[in-house]
Amino acid sequence: MTTATRRRTLAILVLAVLSSVSLAAAGTFQFPAATGIERAALRLDGQWELARYDDPDPDKDTYEPVNALPPSAELTWESVPVPKSLHDFFGAGALCHRVLYRAGIDIPASHQGRGFKLHFSGSSWILSVFVNGTLAGTHRGMLIPWDMDISRLVQPGRTNELVIAVKSPWYGFDTRRTGVNENEKGTGSLKPYWKRASLGRPLIVPYGSKGDGNGNDYGLVNSVTLISAGAAYTEDVFVKPSVGKKRIETEITVRNTTGRPRELQVRCEALDDATGAVEKEFPAAALSIPAGESKVVVVAGDWADAKLWWPVPKPALYRLRTTVLDAGERVDMHEQLFGFREVTIDGTSFKLNGLRWNMWGWWGLQKFIEEPGQYADQLRAEKTRFNRFFSGGALARFLPAQEDRLEYFDRHGIAGCEASMIEGMGVAYVLSYVEKVDGKWVVKLNEPVWDEFRLHMAQIARAYRNHPSVLMYSLENETVYINVQNFYGRIAHTRVPFDDYMRINEEAMASVAKAAQKFDGTKPYVVSGAGDLGGLLPMNTPHYPMGSAEWYPENAYTIARVSDHVSRWPWKRDKPWYVPESTFAGELGLATYAIGDDAYRGQEAALYGKAAFQRMLFGGYRWTGVAGWSCCGNL
Repeated sequence: MTTATRRRTLAILVLAVLSSVSLAAAGTFQFPAATGIERAALRLDGQWELARYDDPDPDKDTYEPVNALPPSAELTWESVPVPKSLHDFFGAGALCHRVLYRAGIDIPASHQGRGFKLHFSGSSWILSVFVNGTLAGTHRGMLIPWDMDISRLVQPGRTNELVIAVKSPWYGFDTRRTGVNENEKGTGSLKPYWKRASLGRPLIVPYGSKGDGNGNDYGLVNSVTLISAGAAYTEDVFVKPSVGKKRIETEITVRNTTGRPRELQVRCEALDDATGAVEKEFPAAALSIPAGESKVVVVAGDWADAKLWWPVPKPALYRLRTTVLDAGERVDMHEQLFGFREVTIDGTSFKLNGLRWNMWGWWGLQKFIEEPGQYADQLRAEKTRFNRFFSGGALARFLPAQEDRLEYFDRHGIAGCEASMIEGMGVAYVLSYVEKVDGKWVVKLNEPVWDEFRLHMAQIARAYRNHPSVLMYSLENETVYINVQNFYGRIAHTRVPFDDYMRINEEAMASVAKAAQKFDGTKPYVVSGAGDLGGLLPMNTPHYPMGSAEWYPENAYTIARVSDHVSRWPWKRDKPWYVPESTFAGELGLATYAIGDDAYRGQEAALYGKAAFQRMLFGGYRWTGVAGWSCCGNL
């Protein structure tokens, strides 16, 4: 690993140290003094105070946030570390699922007149933020980064009290249902988590570990950062490069924190991330913002000689510097890391920067790593060209927050798919149900679940849309493939046609993609398992389509047959076919098809046979024009 790579890796790992000042006392933080128009930031990592705020009736106002603080006399405070999951701190049996966190922040008077916001690197599930005793706002989301402006409540020159009320995913059960209803066959309750009982209720909250975290985690699981900016500041940036048009378009959201309307200008420059040199300047844009509101302005321009981001060890990266000006005077400056790259689909080809990019690799890292810098090196040594980004990977031991892992991928040229936490393997959701309407059985969507799915995916798209390493989004993992398809057996007795039942759920999952596309329409959205949802998505992405080994090697070159569980979504050669989970590499039976009984002569022979079968299968896939695949496990 090069010295430069070690420096970048170290910079990510010690961000909390470099951007924060040590705790003055348990639960009290010292914020740095203001310096010109530069932003100041403090990661509030350390000891907070926590009070249990147990709910006597969780079925009442279940999904409502905490809107008022309880009397202090009712609370007992203890010291807890942040970030940390309360599931690890208290355990699952404590049923401590509504809590209050408290910390003091000493903010110097030099910040008078500035804007303030909190950045959450991911929280779980319903949060209420109180600043100096007043409710600043609420948020509902599962471990996806988000921001909240708190400018009107911060008082520089004193210690400000920050209290965060948390209602955990235990409030994410469907309070109207207890598993199946009287019209559905089958016994037993649904189990939303792998390690504990479900109380007999299905979920509405995304909980799976394929995305940003684990549904068992709750509380302030990730870091909270306080940021001081200008009185009018850049709130959000969405950079949209076009390689085909040799042009860049940027959506800039500016917030006016003052009590009067502002006439402002926005100026953008693209800096080479490695050298800091200004590579491109864009025409300034003017905007008028009412008091206390935000507004979006578009800054765009041609860029014929931009250096492209590619999945290589030292990819080209830029920082978009956005400067907000009032009558020519700078009031705020913000920088956003991005890569100049574009994803397109052309027939059966998935293209990166106009060239076909074949996606293949192993599911997970096949070798233990001792430091984060080894991750990128080992990934390339294993010839993995495409990753599924999720919380359970080897890198999570060093970088627990997904936003930090994605920056690592950006900087190390690791391409992949950002996965959601909508998980179907546990069959935890009642996604639809049957009712009799005018004497006829009909399928109805369980709308609270789908509303939560749409919210979750939209949050993902907004949070991660600037990362060049993210080439596509996965809406779910085996939710339609397993949770929907397998659940049909419970309602088959009603004679509701299987196709009708599936189509309603497929269209609902496609609506999850549409909700996210409002925030990022620059990348494809796929499912993991259920093909292309019957033509509703731009790529066909089945799980385990291989079927019987007796069909091979011929079928690898034709893909004329697929396993029964994905037969509903055949590949029609009209779009890319990418298999996120293809085969289990360690299956000894596959070795016998490749080399016969010799597979039983010893470990070396077995490994040879397994490898021979995988080489045959994926060689055929390449010949057929398959866009990519991921092989599960180790030989």
